[in-house]
This record gives sequence, structure tokens and C-alpha cells, in this order.
Amino acid sequence: MKENHEFTFYFGGTSITKGGGFEPLSARTDIRPMYKEKYGIELPSQEDCTYASQVAKNLKASKFVNDAKSGSGVKRIIRKAVDYIVNNYLKQPHSAHLFHFEFQPGIRQDIYFSKEGHYGICNASWNEKKKKYQFSLVKEWFTEEEENRRLDKVYGDGYQTWIDNHFDEVIYHQEDSRMIMNFIGWLDSMGMQNEYTFSMGSVDDCVWFNPKIHQFQNMETHPRCINRFFNYTCPWGHAHEMGWLILDEIDFGDNHLGYWGAKKYANKITSIIGELSHIGPAFGKHRKNEMEVIEYCSPHSDHSDWIPDLQVSVPHLKDMVFKQVPPDNCKLLDISYKNFHQGADFNKFKHYYEEMYPIVKKNGGKVMVVLRQESWVGETEELLKDVVIKEWGFKEEDFIILDCNIKRTELDYLIKTYQADPVMTPNDTQPLSSYFNNAWTPNETDWHRNYGISCFVNKPNALRYHTLDKLLTFGIPTDSLITARNIKDVELDEYNDKTISSIKREFPNETFGLDNVEKIKLVTGKSLEDYIKPKQEEIHKSTLKKGGISYESVIRAYKESYLNIGMETYTINDKRYSFNDYMGILEHISEKTLLPLFCGTMTYMIFPGENYKIMEDKWGLNFKYLKEEFDIDYRENDTLGALKSITKIVDKTKQWSINDWHMLWEKYKKVNHDNYKVLENALYTDETQFKLLKTLNHHINYKDRPRHRQNFKGWNNSKNMGLFGTTWNSNGKTKI
Repeated sequence: MKENHEFTFYFGGTSITKGGGFEPLSARTDIRPMYKEKYGIELPSQEDCTYASQVAKNLKASKFVNDAKSGSGVKRIIRKAVDYIVNNYLKQPHSAHLFHFEFQPGIRQDIYFSKEGHYGICNASWNEKKKKYQFSLVKEWFTEEEENRRLDKVYGDGYQTWIDNHFDEVIYHQEDSRMIMNFIGWLDSMGMQNEYTFSMGSVDDCVWFNPKIHQFQNMETHPRCINRFFNYTCPWGHAHEMGWLILDEIDFGDNHLGYWGAKKYANKITSIIGELSHIGPAFGKHRKNEMEVIEYCSPHSDHSDWIPDLQVSVPHLKDMVFKQVPPDNCKLLDISYKNFHQGADFNKFKHYYEEMYPIVKKNGGKVMVVLRQESWVGETEELLKDVVIKEWGFKEEDFIILDCNIKRTELDYLIKTYQADPVMTPNDTQPLSSYFNNAWTPNETDWHRNYGISCFVNKPNALRYHTLDKLLTFGIPTDSLITARNIKDVELDEYNDKTISSIKREFPNETFGLDNVEKIKLVTGKSLEDYIKPKQEEIHKSTLKKGGISYESVIRAYKESYLNIGMETYTINDKRYSFNDYMGILEHISEKTLLPLFCGTMTYMIFPGENYKIMEDKWGLNFKYLKEEFDIDYRENDTLGALKSITKIVDKTKQWSINDWHMLWEKYKKVNHDNYKVLENALYTDETQFKLLKTLNHHINYKDRPRHRQNFKGWNNSKNMGLFGTTWNSNGKTKI
């Protein structure tokens, strides 16, 4: 497929792809009214409720074809796909297509009624009481009830006789496997290797030949199979585990994808399909009428070496575009600038905006800054406010700061800012979002990790020195993974002499010298690669390197650890060797906090208790094992107390074996599962887009939309708070 070309997105599948459960009211009257009653919404058409339509919109397909059907089996899916490919795709050699096929197991026969001249569906299952297979023979579920009854009356007895005499379930599934194998091979034989993806349920004896290793492998390992991103299991099963089904959203026992669940599932596989197919908005034409435009002004030109932070800060937003316009009628001034960075004095850059800000202010507009670096707190934020509010005269509510500050930024935005999603960066072959996809899934429970404690230190600062000092009180813990990649022995030797006096002034009642310098030296220069060897193909992916460290290795290291001790980065005004501005001020969250939780890893972050309270009470995360197992007052500690509490962990676990760590993880397995679910639900929600539209296009009225409330609650979580800090009314609706 070529970039900058219109393309057609074709889907084949079962009721999961067709939007089962959301048939029109004329066909069924149960589910739609229940959504209206509970959430106050009128559901759109069945097609618009599908994950397929959402994926097509996300990737800006110019045409969308959904050939799925409720009750479809492998035979129908492949028959329809072959017909389409032969009659459309192959007859238009210059057309661009992308295909996705959803294969599900089950007895789902494809039947042709010769007298009627149309196909039908037979869905059968084993009736244990009658000791026979029973079937449903239909033309179309829900929408053709009269014809369905007629077909059953005319053909039912005869077909039951055929089943009784000729059907064998093992043989049936073997035939399905052969059809899938032949179909995938046929696609590859036509050079379509980059033009299709597929998912699979549990289909036995379905394999493909891997020419790289000259062996047959299970079809779930095929490079176009998205099961690889779900721990080689069925993606629909993952949706079930995540609580993305209709039965999770309303009080009705339907196990198809829910209205919001379908959107989250779609957003997740958008990243996967985008990664596998290298497509995004750069591929195909943007249909502007489907895009929400945020207009902003800035003196920095798109044609300079300055790249608007707006374009890269929220890459997971598919239906928003940022358009730079003249200030005349603009109500949003962007003061983000690449040279204005962490700890810089904004006074050196304010002259760029002297002509624009009065115009925007007169228009009744706002000022915005996107601060994607680790954190912009303390002095930097105050300097910004001194200019924007005190000098320029904007009200405080008219100054929009988009950063990673935990107090003002919600979980879904925080996660998305740390993605380089293929939707917005189609040329990035391995974006960070792919590592979220590969991190862990809740069904990965039956294996032992290799390391009890992990702690990753790259660049040195005072907090990291003292974290290592506490962690190594009793020497290097057994089965631990501790790195100090860029800490030098000479720096450790000089540290106490350089800082002890200033630290005593700040904390006169505390002793803050390093007690375990020689023990720290045992891990200086250590990197993840010393513990976990990078894959051969990873070595050559220079774009994945972040300061010489690959996120692939980071993910693998988290997945191999039971408990990660982490520190958020915070440096300002070169106060590198002092505790000044560390204690009680670490108010930002980055991938250092989020990635371990994505990997099913228990986590202890060295930051103040207020951060934990927000993560538990507002977001729904849960860290109760810190209190119950190690007696750490993590919700009440300041950063100093959090640092000292490391010794409680190492003291209790210093004699532990890896089996002891596994037993602890098993004890809190549900906690780890639910933490993952909270994060993934936040990652793939569309609420970020809606909230940013309301914030940035502040002069445009956006009607509040009700949303599905998540069920995963944190320890001591407030009952009236939703996952993203949204307040719920008694009638079940939300205000965002």
C-alpha cells in the first residue's frame, strides 16, 4: 500500500465484529432501552456501535466494508472474503485495501439453500441431556424471524438427520483449521503480507510455516495475527477479562462487546494494526468533516525547526487536528517552544509573544503551554505564571498547563502523553504504545518471575543515591535486578564531602550521608543488558533507544520482577546533589510509575503520600500490599518517610527465596490484575479527546456525555468517584 492514498478497510467476522447486541429496535427491544435508561443516551446504528467502524475511523479509511454476520463461522468468513478479493480487490490493481478477519471457534456451518437462492447459518452445540448436537437454522439472526421459522420448518428435520449421521465435532474443527491455513497462505501467495491482519479464537491444529526457522508454528504466532499482542490468546477473551462487554455495562447477560467496550477494544487494536501495517492519518485522505479542529496561534512557524508540541503531546487522539492560524480571531495562544525546557527562565522567551498575546486576550482567549518533559513544577511554573498572569494580565483560569502533574492531570492523559502512537506517527515502526500492548495481560499468571526486587537507576541524583543506599543496607538482595548505569565510583566517593553540609542545614535532625558506598559500587555501571540480553533484532532498532536503553529491555525487566522500587525524575536549576525541592514536591507521574503496573508488577514509588491518595481514591489503583505486608504508611508518608521505608522492605525480604516472592504476588494477584485493568481502560478510552476539546476549544459548547463507570476500586476509594475522577450523579450520569 502506498501512503497518501485512499484505502478501503474490509472486515470479516462474527457477531463480535458485526455489533451483536446492538441490532435495531425493530429487531430486538431489550438492550438499547436499557442503555438509554441507565446512561441517558440514544445509541447510534448497529454499524456505528462496532469496533470495526471505530478502527476504520481511527485509521481514516476512505471506505469501510463490514462483511461480518452474527453466527458466522470460518467457512462463511472466508467465502465472503474470497468473493470480495476476487471481485473487487484483484480487479482494481491500483486500489489500496486493508483487511481484518476475526475467526472464532464453534460449530458455525455455512449453508446454501438452493431453492431459496441464498445462504443461511447453522449454529449447533452439544445437548448433554439429549446426548446429541442441536442446531439453530437461520437466514439472519434477529432480523429475519419469520423466514427463520419457515426455514426451520421446511429443512429442520432433514438437517438434524444429516447431523446425527454425518457430523463429528473433531473433524469439523480440523476442516476449519485447514481452511484458515489455506486462506492465509493464499493471501501471502498474492503478495498481501502487509495488507491484512487477523485474530483467532482457540482453533486446534492450525499452523503456519515459518520460513525463517524452517518450522511449523501455531497460527497465533503468525506475524499478521494480533493474538501476539494479547499473550497469544483470543483478543475477545481479553475484552471479557477487561470488563468490556455489554453485561459489564448494563444489567443484561449479553457477552458481546459493549458500547464503550467496543471503542476501547477498537482503540487498542488500532495501535496494533497501525504498527503491523504502517498506516495512520498520513495514509489516505483526511475527511475534514469528521475531524475536530483546534485552532491555535503561535509565532513559531511549522516550516521552522520548531515542531508544535500540540502535535506530539497527545498522539493517541484520532479525531482531532491542530491547526495553526493567524491571531486575528484566535482564542488560543500556544507558548510551547522547544528551547523552553525544564528549569529554563521563560523571561528569555516571552518576547516571541509580545505581539500576539494582546490580540488573543482581546478575543477573550486563553494561553496554553504543553510541557511534555518529566515535570514542570515549582520555580518554572511560578515563572510562567508571573509572566502570563501578573504581567500579561490573563486570569489564572485562562492559563492552561498540559503536563504530567498528578494533581491537575487525569490518568488517561498521563498515559497517552507517553505514547508515540502509529495513528499519528505512522513511520515509527515500534512506537512506545506497542510496548504497552506487549507488556502483560491479566491471564499471564502461571509462571515464576526471575527477580524479587528491581530498581533501575540511570542518571545520578541525590534521591537515587539515597534510594540505592537504603536498598543495599544488607547488601545486594538475593534474586534482585538493580542497575546504576551512569553512576561513577568517583561520584560516590565525593558525594558525602560535597553535600553533607547542605543536607544538614536542610534536615538538622537527620543523618543523610551514604552509609553503603561500597555496596553501591557493586552495581555501578550495571545496565539492564547485563541481566536481560536484548534480542538480536532489537540491537539494530536505534530509534527505540532512550539514552542507550531500549524499552523492550525495560518491559522484559519489569515482567521479570515481582516488586519494582522506582523514583520519578525531577531536576531543576542544577540542584543535582541536594535534596532541595525533592522532599514533598515530587508531584508528577511518568512511565516510571505506570509501566511496572502495566507489567503486573507490584510497585513502590518514592514519592509523597498525596500521590498515592490520588492514584487510589481518584483513579482506582490499589497499593495495599505496601501497608499490609511491609507496614509502610504510603498514603501518609512524605518523600523523606517514603525513602526511609525502603528498609522495611529489604529487612523483611532479605532472606526470601524467589518462591517467597511468588507467593506474595499470588496473594495480591487480583490487586495486580485490577491495577492493569484500570490503566488499560484509561489508555484506550476516548474521553481524553472529549475533555481536551472542551478545554482547548473553550469558546465552543460541547455537551456533556454520559460514560460507563468502571468497577475497579482502589483501597479506601471514594464511592462517588469514577475512574477518571468524574463525579457521578444519583441518576447514573456523569459530568466530565
